Amino acid sequence: MTTEKNGSGPPTASDAPGADKMSFNCSDQANATWRQRAEICVDLVATIAPAHGAQLLVADIGCGDQKLREALDRRGIRFAYSGYDLLPQSADVGQFDVRTESLSGHYDVTVMLGVIEYLENLSEVLRRMATKVPHLIVSHVIRQGDTYSASRLSELGWINHLAATELEQLLGDCGYAISARRMTPDGRTLLLACEASVQGSLRESLWRPCGPVSHPVLIAAGRK
Repeated sequence: MTTEKNGSGPPTASDAPGADKMSFNCSDQANATWRQRAEICVDLVATIAPAHGAQLLVADIGCGDQKLREALDRRGIRFAYSGYDLLPQSADVGQFDVRTESLSGHYDVTVMLGVIEYLENLSEVLRRMATKVPHLIVSHVIRQGDTYSASRLSELGWINHLAATELEQLLGDCGYAISARRMTPDGRTLLLACEASVQGSLRESLWRPCGPVSHPVLIAAGRK
């Protein structure tokens, strides 16, 4: 698994800002809602697969313990899977910092489950992704009233906590059209299947910055 990097030298977990505190709440990964999220993601992947022939090439960014890979296996979808994570949990996962790196090689779909909450440069990441891969599936715990206090967001290490309309507007501004929407059973996490609006080699030549994010971005004090 190879990547293109904006900078010199490979990233390491110890290089990441706040790495000593950074766990991305992986202590919760046995939670049933994480598995449900992966299963819903497979439903969305299945809507993309028929358009890509015999085998779908999947890049799972922030793959954690590879729940998505297991879910794809159970569903019988023909796929080639590459898992990436800033803090790999197994030897078959490539170390990758989505904040500063770009995927190289060809993929049909990129998946980011439980990732965008932590990205300070979310707009930059999304528009860069739109130039590389035709399909994107993301999840986000959406803002609904005052469900999460500022102190809880800080405890979780979440930088972004967006309403559904704000997330969809941001994706549109960064070059995506929403093709499908799903919610987890608890009604808190939204999954969106998106298609880049510029296809093939044109994505590279027409890459443009999207405008400034118009929604409020919550800056967390630290990571759990």
